[in-house]
Amino acid sequence: MEHPPSHQRLLAIIETQNEIAGSTLDLEQIMALIVRRAQSLISAEAAAFELAEGRNLVHRAASGSVGTLLGIRRPADQGFSGQCLQTAEILNCTDASQDPRVDPEGCRSMGVVSMLGVPVRRASEPVGVLTVYSSAVGAFQYSDERTLDLLAGVLGAHLTRADNLLPGATEPLQDPLTGLPNRRAFEQRLGSEVARVRRHGGPLALCLLDLDDFQEVNDTLGHPIGDEVLRAVGRRLVHVRGEDTAFRVGGDEFAIIFSGIGDAGARIAVRRLETAIMSDPGCGGVEISWAVAELNGGDPAELLAAARADLRDTKPGHQSWDAFWGD
Repeated sequence: MEHPPSHQRLLAIIETQNEIAGSTLDLEQIMALIVRRAQSLISAEAAAFELAEGRNLVHRAASGSVGTLLGIRRPADQGFSGQCLQTAEILNCTDASQDPRVDPEGCRSMGVVSMLGVPVRRASEPVGVLTVYSSAVGAFQYSDERTLDLLAGVLGAHLTRADNLLPGATEPLQDPLTGLPNRRAFEQRLGSEVARVRRHGGPLALCLLDLDDFQEVNDTLGHPIGDEVLRAVGRRLVHVRGEDTAFRVGGDEFAIIFSGIGDAGARIAVRRLETAIMSDPGCGGVEISWAVAELNGGDPAELLAAARADLRDTKPGHQSWDAFWGD
């Protein structure tokens, strides 16, 4: 029997709308918030929002196991999301290996088996697709369709009101060298994560890291080799937990946002990444400096400042991040 969204889900959607209305979140942060709320309310493993820009659909927000898709663009008339946009209908893929609407190889590489996509409308025009993902067969039911459709309505209302949508839509969110989300994506995600914790509680940790003496690599071996090292490091940093995301925010500066774990858990995760980087021949034996801070009732700027302070303590005289952030 088909059921509408539960009372608890409806209250959570109303709370989401109230949270946005009572905040100073910009459009990018609203997109990120809706995507994360979709993932949590539907108990999906990942979620994403793709916005139509010209002939492409661009991932403007992504969470969970598809977080690395942020900034990726694809033709708007192709694939599962493209069909959802073109038909303006809710699509439910119960098994990606058997569904001709999807790319089975791409789904397999991301561990995706089920997908549920709903069109997002600005005014009455479909302009994007909100999608949730699962590794289980037949994961999404009718009540999930209704829940996701309601969240798409919340997002669509804010797209309609956003006067600055088109200027912002042309700004990239992905670093072209490593494929990681970039500094702009980092700032947006950090703001939305802090807002989520303020509202709902739970731990949040931030790691800042950079490569030691990386300039010497460029000076002695050349920039092409340096670029290969950065790509290799980026490939290692992709392997964070599904809830977390790594970003390239500068030349050899990276950041990782850890959602749902505190200082101790984040440090364990970063030590594993450090070991993987140092043992990867593609990384050229490069060493890293890193620091972790946990949110403690502050704001994004305070969390970032705490991580930078920890980096100074870890490596006295380390000025890279101070210069990078304009201090």
